[in-house]
Amino acid sequence: MNAAERLPYISEVQKEHKPVKALKNKEEIFPLRGKVKLYKFMDWDAFKGTLSKGLQFCEPSCWPDKFESRFYEADYSSVTHATEPLPRQLYACCLALEGNCEAAWKIYGKGSVCVRLTIRRSAFLNLLARHVVRGLMDAYEGKVIYLKKYILSNLHIPNIQGATKIHKALFNRATFSLDDFLSLLLLKRDDFEYEKEVRYFLVPHQKREQNKYCLSIEKDDWITLVEKITLVNPMSGKEVDSLTEMEECRKFIGENLPGIPVEIYDPNEDEEIKKNGHITIIP
Repeated sequence: MNAAERLPYISEVQKEHKPVKALKNKEEIFPLRGKVKLYKFMDWDAFKGTLSKGLQFCEPSCWPDKFESRFYEADYSSVTHATEPLPRQLYACCLALEGNCEAAWKIYGKGSVCVRLTIRRSAFLNLLARHVVRGLMDAYEGKVIYLKKYILSNLHIPNIQGATKIHKALFNRATFSLDDFLSLLLLKRDDFEYEKEVRYFLVPHQKREQNKYCLSIEKDDWITLVEKITLVNPMSGKEVDSLTEMEECRKFIGENLPGIPVEIYDPNEDEEIKKNGHITIIP
């Protein structure tokens, strides 16, 4: 069964973390189970902001890639079978199942130290669950589906070759629900398939004014949530200063998050990079 036939995803209660719903198809076995590790990439300033404000969830309209935010900002007025007014306001946080992501190091390390958090999924879901039981919003977890750009550009149009099955799965049904809306926000161009992205959605019960929401992480949560922190700066070009800079970052983390292992990865010492000019090994 191909991706087009699997849509839309349906939310189901997760046995271990009931307040957080999993978006999945009834015919598939959801791949995120047990002691799965998730990875969050960010630049140094964003990481420091996480220490003080919490983990940031953004409305998809804030995503820098406007091609991805198109489904969030689309006009749903012609979808007369919608079960509620759409688009529905929500906040999203994107994590990855792939920790060895060369593109992420380069994007977030451009001009700054890049940080990779190795996160325990179970602890992350517990954090979300504790937040949800306060009664302010619902939480969903879904694995991104990667499709060709042509299909993503035309799936809202009936009878377009290659997109017909998705169109029927989403729009030719008796109802168009929040699950269907979230299904659209789990679609991404196959150019980014290497990321193996997982998206977490917070859907507030009442509309909020701000377009960003920070999920607070208490001191005790950090040691449970984050297994390891990796620092690297592949784009600085400062072969001498970059290591000194990262050592200062390591010291900062040690003072603020004692107990979490911190490793430094120096691409300038990687013989494979010197030879081929790209990162192939990430500890």
